[in-house]
Amino acid sequence: EEEEEEQQRGFSLSLFVDGIIDSSVFITDMVFNSFEPHAWPLRLGGVPHSFKGSHADACRHAFKGIIADVQLIDGPVSPENLEVLTTLNIPTAVVCKGPLNGQLPYASLDIPACIRPLHSVRELLAFQPGNQNPFNISSIPLRQRTSVASTPSSSSSSISKDRQQVIVCHDMKGGYKEDAWPQGTERNHTYRFWHWHNIDIFIYFSHSRVTIPPPAWINCAHRHGVKMLGTFITEWAEGEGDNVLLLQRSLQEGVWIFPCADKLVEICKCYKFDGWFINLESSLPSPDHVPLLVAFLAYLRAQLRLHCGDAILLWYDSVTSTGSVAWQSQLNELNKMYFDVSDGLFTDYHWSESAPKQSFDLAVVENRHKDVYTGIDIWGRGTFGGGEYNTVAALDVICKAQTSIALFAPAWGYEHAAGDLNRAVFRRVESRLWWGRSTYDDLLPSTAASNLWSIKCPIPTKYELIQDQGLDGTDCIATSYAWLERECLIDLQDHGISSEYLDTCPDITVQEWFKGTPPKVQDPYCLTVELLDENKSLLVVWTTGDKTATETWTKESFIFRGYPRGVRFIRWVDKGKDCEYWQGHYGVRMSGWKISIPKSQVDKGISHYCKPRPVSLPLCTTFNEGVGDMLFINGEVVANRAWSNLSDQDLLPLLYEDKEIWNPRAVQNLFGPIYAELKTVEVTVDFSPMTAFDGATSLKMSGPLPPLHCAGHRLFEVNSEGPSALVVRTAILNAKPERAHIAVLCLEFRSAFPVLLPLTVGEPLPRCILPMTHYQVSSNIDGCSWSISEWSIDESVAGCLSNVSLWMFNMTEQEGDAEVYLGHLSIMPRDIYRELTAPVLSSPPRMDWTWLPGSMWSRRSNCIRAHVVLSWDEPATPSCWPANISYIRHYDVYQDNKWIGRAFVPCFYINDCQLDLNSFPKFEMEIVCANGTRSGKTRVVCHL
Repeated sequence: EEEEEEQQRGFSLSLFVDGIIDSSVFITDMVFNSFEPHAWPLRLGGVPHSFKGSHADACRHAFKGIIADVQLIDGPVSPENLEVLTTLNIPTAVVCKGPLNGQLPYASLDIPACIRPLHSVRELLAFQPGNQNPFNISSIPLRQRTSVASTPSSSSSSISKDRQQVIVCHDMKGGYKEDAWPQGTERNHTYRFWHWHNIDIFIYFSHSRVTIPPPAWINCAHRHGVKMLGTFITEWAEGEGDNVLLLQRSLQEGVWIFPCADKLVEICKCYKFDGWFINLESSLPSPDHVPLLVAFLAYLRAQLRLHCGDAILLWYDSVTSTGSVAWQSQLNELNKMYFDVSDGLFTDYHWSESAPKQSFDLAVVENRHKDVYTGIDIWGRGTFGGGEYNTVAALDVICKAQTSIALFAPAWGYEHAAGDLNRAVFRRVESRLWWGRSTYDDLLPSTAASNLWSIKCPIPTKYELIQDQGLDGTDCIATSYAWLERECLIDLQDHGISSEYLDTCPDITVQEWFKGTPPKVQDPYCLTVELLDENKSLLVVWTTGDKTATETWTKESFIFRGYPRGVRFIRWVDKGKDCEYWQGHYGVRMSGWKISIPKSQVDKGISHYCKPRPVSLPLCTTFNEGVGDMLFINGEVVANRAWSNLSDQDLLPLLYEDKEIWNPRAVQNLFGPIYAELKTVEVTVDFSPMTAFDGATSLKMSGPLPPLHCAGHRLFEVNSEGPSALVVRTAILNAKPERAHIAVLCLEFRSAFPVLLPLTVGEPLPRCILPMTHYQVSSNIDGCSWSISEWSIDESVAGCLSNVSLWMFNMTEQEGDAEVYLGHLSIMPRDIYRELTAPVLSSPPRMDWTWLPGSMWSRRSNCIRAHVVLSWDEPATPSCWPANISYIRHYDVYQDNKWIGRAFVPCFYINDCQLDLNSFPKFEMEIVCANGTRSGKTRVVCHL
């Protein structure tokens, strides 16, 4: 009766009996079917539990509180004067802030919720597998980095221990930000991680009691062969009670079991991640509980191995043998008993220079020195060397001591210096942190809003800062009807460049990009750069003169060489305005301003110490970062809006490369004597957010390529099972086909000569294998097309594949810049390639829907607004395909022939969809395989 009364008021309440815990009521979750604070027609399910008097009043009060406050209830609620012996479990209430253009990031009519942490041990004990939202479960298996045949059998884990292991512990702003939404968000600047080839384990960390990794992070890590761990943590005095609950055990059939450990195993198995990071930073009640904690860890480790394959258990250096929290910052006798029953120790960060060696000396006795992960806090906070860009100081000590590495909170590069607001700043900071720095390239302010700029303009609205619309998705400024002149005076010695080095007259490269603003794009522009001495007197000047913009970005650059000694300052002046003389900002746009000077000695980054790990075959990638301003399919834009989804991040290449390995002798040894006269030159290798074949980005290789020069960049280190015939498929776009350069894909083999595959049209190089098949598709660059090529390489030619690299050659006397985009690369054993068939659904996709609360049927249009779920059966994986690599990459979803989204599980949710009752809505789904093969669109069966 009470439920019927509440339904008439606009919502209903369904309570489920989950188990007997104690005499307190706590509501772990609540769920609504709408994100509007009205009309809650919640369908009843499970076993409703009736209450009397104050029970119903208290629950009704809590429910109305959520409606009034529009907030997330995620902690225990214990109303007074309640005497019930049950735990109430109602699925989570989630308030969506900014849905994805009508597509909420979940796929269930009953439980529209993203992944969330658990906040107490009671919530942990209340966990029940089997009723989880399917969108919150990862869909990609853990990729093996070594081939199946070469992987040694082990009773512990599949992680290779022949080198130092690397952990990244991701702690950013409490976690569960945009990364928690399985169908992504409408932000084009979210934190993403590029350095998967340099690490072995990724820990998703928050300060909630039980941190369950979001499925997008699990998918992303598994695609790169990296294990993903969740976190269990207790902190401060408030966590001591949960420590007691954690260690409660019971005797079943003569065996002691730990219910909390069993629940952790169930969560790990349910959400398909790879183990737990246990961090108890609350003391135990007494030293008598230490043996119980050791037994708990041993039990949890054994159960993880039994039920979750190669799942691992890591212990944080906190509680000691006394039961108290006392961080040791190394392995010693005070924490070794926990190390002995776990797969590794993550040490605290406050260690001295001798601590890693002492850890090694104790662990090496049992050959477990690689299981000690010496911690580094990237933020500093007491870390040896101070963290940040000097993280390499701690890495140098750890590598010499030969323990493994644990990097805590590397999102410092995103949160530091407003990197979470500016993509260009984030990329620059992240690149310097991980790859080091070979040039002084931060001499100019990165943003136009910096007070280091001196602005001269006679009107109040001097310029407009436009985010994400500059070169390659960076920021730009737009001028107005009056001349805008920006000036910046750079003191080179303030940037750490010594006068002695400056007097060697290193090359000074300046560049900026500009374009016009419609409707008339012929806007005027000028750049002037001056080299000044210590008295700020002019030594050398260069200027573009008056230039006229066009509708595309134009690069102006110059290299100062052979200038007089004594340079101490650089003055930069750029200016522009519009040609219409309109109010507003319709003038020239400027972006990508940069001054760079090579360093006398390269600053090392994290990647210098964390060498790349290999990938296994088949190798398939579109170089998609999983975040961008547009989305491409087969080179065409299908969505012109910002988006991000970590599940869509593809197998990424190595972006950092030690250029010293490509010296002339190495080039001659790799390609033969005919290339002995060629000189090597560095080019830029990065993701391009404006040109892609599939997804958001492609791999861009660009830079000046003088006559008789070449440039190379290793993309992947490969660990193949053995010699086999290969099929290679590429999609490449040559943005400057009139230039003389030739792009080549180089496959290196352990026991055979390298194979060169020409990617661009031109005179074939010696020893190149010509393509068997070749065709072109359109692109978004005028006058250029994506070139699709496929090669079949016989076993007699191929050996054990070891490296894949991208090269550009200029064998002529012509000068020119090179610019190519690699949008697809697949390398597959021929026996697998021949047996692959297009995926087939066992039954057509289906559509379910429910009324959008508060919506009304329109008699005139005969339309309704509804929540829609599309679902289908997952197609079978061919028997020839490796089980540890996902065969189905994703599913593209269309409505009325328009792309609307991408799913990574066999269902897709559409929020607030208008359905025409006069005709069936036309929904279609297309399966996309890992190698890029598409099934063709399949119509969804709709019932209204």
